Amino acid sequence: MLKRLKFWERPEPQVCARQVFVNEPLPPSKLDKKGRPRQRYVTNKITTSKYSIFSFVPKNLYEQFHRVANFFFLLLVILQWFPEFATINPIVAALPMFIITGVTAIKDGFEDFKRHVTDRSVNNRMTWTLGNWTNYNYPNSTSKFFSFRSKNSEKLNEKEGPKWKETMFRHVRVGDFIKLHNDDFIPADILILSTSEPNSLCYVETKNLDGETNLKIRSSVPEIDHIETPEDCTSIRFFIDSQPPAPNLYSYNATLVFPDGLPDRPRSRGPTKIPVNLNSLLLRGCVLKNTEWVIGLVVFTGTDTKLALNSGETPSKRSQIERLMNPQIIANLVIMTLMCVWCAVGTRVWEGGFSDLDPPYLASADNLSYNAFMTFWNALICFQNIVPISLYLSMEFVKSVQAFFIFMDKEMHYGVTDTPCIPKNWNLSDDLGQIEYMFSDKTGTLTRNVMEFRKCSIGGRVYGEYTSNKGGGASEAENELVKKPFTDKELLIDMQSADQLKSGTIKDFFTLLAICHTVLVSTNSDGEPQYKAQSPDEAALVQAAKDVGYTFRSRESDSIFITTPEGEKVHYELMNILEFTSARKRMSIIVRNPLNGHIILFCKGADNVIFERLRIGQDYIANVTGEHLEEFAREGLRTLCLGYTEISQEQYAKWNFEFREASTALNDRDKRLATVYDKIEKDLILLGATAIEDRLQDGVPECIATLKRAGIKIWVLTGDKMETAISIGFSTCLLNREMNLIIIRGGAYGEPGSAYEQMRNAVEKFFPSDLDILESAKAPPVVPNYNGSRPSMSHTREMSFGGISLFSNLSNANRPGGYALVIDGSALKYTLEESFSRSLLLDLACRCKGVICCRVSPLQKAKVVELVKEGKQAVTCAIGDGANDVSMIQAAHIGIGVAGEEGLQAVMASDYAIAQFRFLTRLLLVHGHYAYIRNSSLILNFFYKNMIGVGVLFWFQLFDGYSTTVVFEYTYTLFWNLFFTCCAVLAIGVFDRDVPDRVAIEVPELYQWGMKKKGYTMAIFFIFLLEGVYQSLVCFFIPYFAYGLGSVNASGHQPDYLELGTEMAAACITVANLFNGFNAECWTVFHFIAVFGSIGLFYIYVAIYSLVPDMPDSGIYGFNNIVYRSAVFWFCIILSIVISILPRFLWKYWQRNYLPTDVDIVKEVCKEDLQYDFLHDSRFNPTLGLYKNLTHESALSGQESSVPIYTDGIFTHTPRPSFTTERSSSATSGLHVITHSLEQFSGGEVPETPASMTFMRTGITSPMRGYAFSQEEGTGRIMAPPLRRRKTNPGPLGRVFRMETSPIRRMSLPDVRASADVTDAIIGEERIRMVQFRESSSTNTSNIHSRRESESLDESDLIQPRLTSSSEPIVAMEVINEDVNDNIDEGNTNINQEKDTDNTDQEMTE
Repeated sequence: MLKRLKFWERPEPQVCARQVFVNEPLPPSKLDKKGRPRQRYVTNKITTSKYSIFSFVPKNLYEQFHRVANFFFLLLVILQWFPEFATINPIVAALPMFIITGVTAIKDGFEDFKRHVTDRSVNNRMTWTLGNWTNYNYPNSTSKFFSFRSKNSEKLNEKEGPKWKETMFRHVRVGDFIKLHNDDFIPADILILSTSEPNSLCYVETKNLDGETNLKIRSSVPEIDHIETPEDCTSIRFFIDSQPPAPNLYSYNATLVFPDGLPDRPRSRGPTKIPVNLNSLLLRGCVLKNTEWVIGLVVFTGTDTKLALNSGETPSKRSQIERLMNPQIIANLVIMTLMCVWCAVGTRVWEGGFSDLDPPYLASADNLSYNAFMTFWNALICFQNIVPISLYLSMEFVKSVQAFFIFMDKEMHYGVTDTPCIPKNWNLSDDLGQIEYMFSDKTGTLTRNVMEFRKCSIGGRVYGEYTSNKGGGASEAENELVKKPFTDKELLIDMQSADQLKSGTIKDFFTLLAICHTVLVSTNSDGEPQYKAQSPDEAALVQAAKDVGYTFRSRESDSIFITTPEGEKVHYELMNILEFTSARKRMSIIVRNPLNGHIILFCKGADNVIFERLRIGQDYIANVTGEHLEEFAREGLRTLCLGYTEISQEQYAKWNFEFREASTALNDRDKRLATVYDKIEKDLILLGATAIEDRLQDGVPECIATLKRAGIKIWVLTGDKMETAISIGFSTCLLNREMNLIIIRGGAYGEPGSAYEQMRNAVEKFFPSDLDILESAKAPPVVPNYNGSRPSMSHTREMSFGGISLFSNLSNANRPGGYALVIDGSALKYTLEESFSRSLLLDLACRCKGVICCRVSPLQKAKVVELVKEGKQAVTCAIGDGANDVSMIQAAHIGIGVAGEEGLQAVMASDYAIAQFRFLTRLLLVHGHYAYIRNSSLILNFFYKNMIGVGVLFWFQLFDGYSTTVVFEYTYTLFWNLFFTCCAVLAIGVFDRDVPDRVAIEVPELYQWGMKKKGYTMAIFFIFLLEGVYQSLVCFFIPYFAYGLGSVNASGHQPDYLELGTEMAAACITVANLFNGFNAECWTVFHFIAVFGSIGLFYIYVAIYSLVPDMPDSGIYGFNNIVYRSAVFWFCIILSIVISILPRFLWKYWQRNYLPTDVDIVKEVCKEDLQYDFLHDSRFNPTLGLYKNLTHESALSGQESSVPIYTDGIFTHTPRPSFTTERSSSATSGLHVITHSLEQFSGGEVPETPASMTFMRTGITSPMRGYAFSQEEGTGRIMAPPLRRRKTNPGPLGRVFRMETSPIRRMSLPDVRASADVTDAIIGEERIRMVQFRESSSTNTSNIHSRRESESLDESDLIQPRLTSSSEPIVAMEVINEDVNDNIDEGNTNINQEKDTDNTDQEMTE
């Protein structure tokens, strides 16, 4: 019923399929009785605002009355209209509530008005649609009732004919023909009919949807790609059978139905159906690129588009403190109810004792129960201040000022674009200080979408110097987005060298970069080529070749044109392109050299796939290049290897025949092509390697490292590919080289290698002693039977002596850097759908120090945020810059939009808008931390100061016969919250702070005070209430006993109750203001004015008010001469102050001296030296006492141990890591603990431990080397890394020993060489698990064997696996001394290369 009343909510999207008719009248079955279309389509208007003109009042009131206090205030207003309860005019009594709700409504309306402005700017964008033409999917525009649906329609003019006209986005309709031009935003989901490019292709930028900056290729429907003119659009007849609107960004199915056949074919053929998929659909939010024009047909509009379905409705958010206020208000209401019941019962008992005497002061002695009932409601009005209505108005004022401070903060102002930090939701400032989980997009949020060529290794020599621009020390002008050309003096010298081998290698290297790609080129007005690529890496490589002199000019279907540094024009005949795929990890191009006619294959790809395809005899250059790759990887650069080979004419002719056969095959085309590619991509000559930097935004690594020190868990949710996401993880300090990466990829439960099974295996492998996570995982359902082989994960998740554990510091289960979880979108899809997998994912992810979700859709991002928000009950924050981030921004408690290059969608839906990711440091650690402290203290002190006043009124009822008489003069109560006690708490809410802003950033651990909610809890709330009750007792009974035992004033009269009430009011107001000031974290001039000004204001008011004669309802005339001359008056005030504040003073004294918090310690340091340098003090330990209370999850995730900041009077410190020297280490606090443990392991030398990657689908653990093109599970193999150059002569061979094992498979293990001492260590710590193998060896394996046969010098460094008979139960293990890690990794290369085919013959035999 309540849902029906909420008429402002948007209707659910239509889930039925739709038929869109083009130049085809609708059949009668599609029309209603009045001849109008049954199918109704939503408009193309996009709305991110919460309110409309009609829904503003009811919806805003509905949201405001979520506050329990507002119902109470409404009840009081209603009571005031009854004469029996009226204390003042009912209209005057209702004014406070009207003012508060009105001010809140105005503020909410102003915030939403800004959203309307941005919505209007998007909806009023212009595009081109077909005019003077009939769209049969809509009713006739002449219909009066439906005229508002056809605002852009016009009367047909048959003389002019159809033509293109400009139309606003919001007027685009389903079934409209639309024409887009280059760089146009796509206004709706559009089916491509034809394009200006050959083969009807077009290029689209989808970063607003999936975060990827590379261009995507889309194509039109081939059967109708002849459409070019408006006349062509009106002459074709068909309709579209489309699936209903769906949020899946990667799937779409529809059918084009031509009732009379295709236009260029005989009609006698009858209806023709053409299938259409996502490849022919342009989605709203994308941008058309490098295409002159596209003609399409609108299929989905407005809220039916995939972008809108992934965004959701703008939610109404309330802060955590405000949510906690509801139970506190209820507690106060319960206390007030008990007080009213006490007064009612007391009235009944007290009056009952005098009822026989019939006293005249009893209104009705005959009905004592009625008197008690009336007393209850009068007491409710008397004690109403226990729930302060002015608290909400004060909070709105304070939060507005805090929003103003954020807006005016110059340190969050981005000068390059003149963009400040804009608070769009003023209610959430205190939530900024409680964030525990942060979810961040990658593209455009962490990165700049800019790739720069930094270094290269050519012929064993490194060229180029790497200078990181990721720090925050440079000025904004220096860090402005400027690409510098790649130059190196030594490179230019070597290019002109007389050494033909050296100069020739450099020439071939940059020639490869200039021609081996799929880059598109255009020419600007200056004649300079401009490059656009599907991958930003490719554009950077081609640009680097251009910087050196090898300029890519143009590409035809059969040739590539470049110019050399000498100005020579070279035309290469393009023969074949072997495309890049995520499985191949490489791209090749076959060309004919114009100089000698030789056929050359140029290949670029991941280091592992290139090295295994090298020609025999290149071990030295491979070793040197491998070391350079290691160096590039340590610097966070994206690596790529280059090679080439010459092909004979006969070999090419034979291969090309096989290639054409495979490319035209109807079955298994991709698999056959991959096999053919492998036959030609071999015997490569290594040219070198490239290193590209994916430029981050300024200060991103420092910001993430600081936020991690503050205890915030950062998750990266991106639509980008896995290796790119991992690369950015290392560059941004989210990941470090001491971590073990847990890779989860899989499908639904019950399928081979399901996501649930992988997560379960990860728990058993890495957290075997954590019973909590094992018990929390719910029992899954029964596994369905599958007709195929299913690998046993229990035996593949741990390797025996595959060498991976040896390479990764003996045990990957106890790495010093903890763990990081990387999960892809396919695994996440099923995990979020399965309840038992959801809980396991949440528990596993929360035990990891970093989480990366890649290839996720916008809706999946929102579901991940909701999973953590609901499962952990923690405050979450989402930050992004594109339309694909809107859903998670709206799902999180706080959404932050980055005003970047991806439009305004994220900013429009956000709560705060910033220009740079690095501003999060100040936004959270300074403004968020301050807002939490200020708002918490404001609310607690507000409840306290009202409790002390109400308490005095209640104690007076014990002595006035429970008559609900107010002991104070009425104006004292009226101005209590307005003038006398509010200024001090407002000063706290606006100006209070525990430490200076500089210190809040330098010591980010202080942020955990708000994250752990230590400043505002129910316990603290009741402590303040009890202090209010205690102080009300003091302020009541001291004046009561002083005046009630025969005190006589200067005129010789005993004081009446108003004089007593003035004494009590003066004591309460003075104590309340001083107590509020005592609770302030700092004292500024504003605090001083507010506290003492409020106290002085009361005494001045009494003095002035008592001079006014004949004041209605006033009995304090002349009090200035009575109370101010009385020594008892001043003595009672002083005594009340001392006794009231003494307990709090004693507690604070003991706590600060004997149980200090981290804030207390830092404040003492600042008090001794305000300019104390916390940042660069080498003795300062960044891990404060708050880290002593580590959670069980953080302990299991490898969280480093810590020590208190203050020990035995000495401050202990640890230097903060340098981001320029070792960025990966900066993300790990307590680095000295890790170093110490490694020193113990290695005997004083800290080994260089690369991050390891564990693919839970296969159980394989391998070192993480190349970032951008590192191995990715899915190819079924792990390639051999390059051999390291030997630095010492090989020692003698170690002893040979044999190990007895039980044959648990049909295939036995290969012999693996390992160092004896290292092997013994592993035997003592890890169980031995077997690995499955294939019998047949692949071509790649034979290549590696052929390489090894020629390596006589380094033969001892290599593993020599040999397959033994299946019945042999013994595995022989030969031992050598050196290069164990490389050897074992090499051995696993062969093992896993043999696992690349089906598993039907690999079932285990128990």
